[in-house]
Amino acid sequence: MVPRSAWGAVCGGPSRRVSLRGSDMRALIGVLCVVWGVVGAFAGAQRGLYGHGLTCDGAVTTAATVAAGPLNYHGVDPALTCPQPS
Repeated sequence: MVPRSAWGAVCGGPSRRVSLRGSDMRALIGVLCVVWGVVGAFAGAQRGLYGHGLTCDGAVTTAATVAAGPLNYHGVDPALTCPQPS
């Protein structure tokens, strides 16, 4: 068994915590949002959503696919339609 003092030397000790300042957290969230959107845009390209004419149905489906991001690879397949005026 390793003595308790050795774990502090190996693992950095219990007092070494990672703390993010507000600006670091905003930067991290910003990077995650950009990556999320890029993954969603890539999923839309794989589904062929960008090659057709721009219709309301196509636009909202494309926007939902980009917004779904990585969830597209876990079974989410947003296919939305626009309400037709009566």
